Amino acid sequence: PILPLIQHPPSRGEAPWTKMATTKTADCSLTEDQVCGLNSHQLAASVLLGRWNCTIELFGRVFADTVGRSRGSYLADEKQFEMREREFRREMDAIRSSSHREVVIEVERARERLLPGLFNQLNSFCDAWQLGGTSNPPLCVYRVKVSFQGEQGEGSGLLRSLFTAVSEGVLSDEPLPHLELPPPRRPMSPLGKGRMVIRERQRARNGGQVIEKPSSDRTPELLQDTAKARQPLFYQPGKPGFYSPRLGSNSPERLNAYRNLGRVIGLCLLHCEILPMPLCRHVLKYLLHREVSWHDLAFFDSVMYESLRKLILESRGPDGSEHLANLGLSFHVNLRPEEGGGAWDLLPGGALCPVTPENVYEYVQKYAELRMVRVNEEALQHMRDGVNDVLPETVLSGLSPEDLRLLLCGCPHIDIDVLKGITVFNDEYRKGQESVTRLKGWFWSIVERMSQKERQELLYFWTSSPSLPANVDSYQPPPSVMIRPPDDQRLPTANTCISRLYIPLYSSKSLVKLRLLTAVKTKTFGFL
Repeated sequence: PILPLIQHPPSRGEAPWTKMATTKTADCSLTEDQVCGLNSHQLAASVLLGRWNCTIELFGRVFADTVGRSRGSYLADEKQFEMREREFRREMDAIRSSSHREVVIEVERARERLLPGLFNQLNSFCDAWQLGGTSNPPLCVYRVKVSFQGEQGEGSGLLRSLFTAVSEGVLSDEPLPHLELPPPRRPMSPLGKGRMVIRERQRARNGGQVIEKPSSDRTPELLQDTAKARQPLFYQPGKPGFYSPRLGSNSPERLNAYRNLGRVIGLCLLHCEILPMPLCRHVLKYLLHREVSWHDLAFFDSVMYESLRKLILESRGPDGSEHLANLGLSFHVNLRPEEGGGAWDLLPGGALCPVTPENVYEYVQKYAELRMVRVNEEALQHMRDGVNDVLPETVLSGLSPEDLRLLLCGCPHIDIDVLKGITVFNDEYRKGQESVTRLKGWFWSIVERMSQKERQELLYFWTSSPSLPANVDSYQPPPSVMIRPPDDQRLPTANTCISRLYIPLYSSKSLVKLRLLTAVKTKTFGFL
């Protein structure tokens, strides 16, 4: 039915066609006046594209669970994010249900102990499970139980708190803590059917005291205390707030850290939690096994991307050859210190290969590939391997880089109207609706005047995650506020496992603000 439309374009007087063109204004970017100004050929093209877009969207909805599930199906890309997220969560639920194992992690909250302790435990669990000869990913577990040393508490709030603490630890500009080499493979003792517990240290009791006892079959080697080896794992190459791996010494300890970060990403996806670690687009594409193109440089270094784009345009002009010759460009470039520094050849003998109008596009492609992939390919590959230690590779094939970012990071911009819409207030005091309504108005008035940073801190105190899910309908459990009896001296508290904030019925708005900000800044963990 499409061919007749192409061969016999509709006349301007055909009302149904004109109506179709104007109703699809959002997709075709046409107003009624613009439609009237088009000739028959232009109108036919815009109408045809509008109808085709409607058809594809309809097919995407109707055949989402049949044809849309086929590998490489175009319909999968036409689904709305909410639909793809729902399918992804359903698939994660099925994967978790098929596993009968759990992993128990015990760590310290301090960064210098958190990262080495977590990485050692994940290494031990993966190595022990691989000795069992199973074909399933080693960290494909139905539950992750987390405890922080010296803190009381349990539940999903601690898992979210661990993900947030890890992201803050690896994105910090502080030198990397001393890391250890992965331990040699050894079997792990099962505690109960289907359950394996990993501990950071072996312990022996002597006279009622806990003594650190080094394992005789482990010979860890400390990371050399050099500035290059202890550089932060990530840096911000372009737009603030987006991170890419930093080229360091590429020592076994450092590469193992990247692999464990991939494992953390995989666990976050498997258990549908938020990991506030905004990675650059090319990193997400690499994790998804998608080709990184030079256009991804726009998300990595927008200034350089724009310069290269103008370079291509100018090379096509009548003076293109002369312009490139004056610039003196060759396939030999210098990189920033964060990217390893020094001179790199984009091609063998690149210093002797000048950039010309004939090879300028190859130049920008090779340049983008060098900066985004080649200099950090070992780190990127280890991150990808870490994700595959949790999830099968095919599970992520239907996601785009934008989907992956939304699933991982949620929405760091806290929209007060969205938060209001999903928050439920409960009255434990039950003495007067007027005072409760007044406190509710005070609370939202204070939150509205908070900066985005303060809102993130409040949400972290409230739920153990500083971001809202991209689809708030999937927020489980939804945030709630429990109003307690009057007590002007008591600070607000929170139960992060059920996303519940407890606020006493304070006597004034200024007191609500003072007590709330004090509690949020204190960041005390455990039962009160």
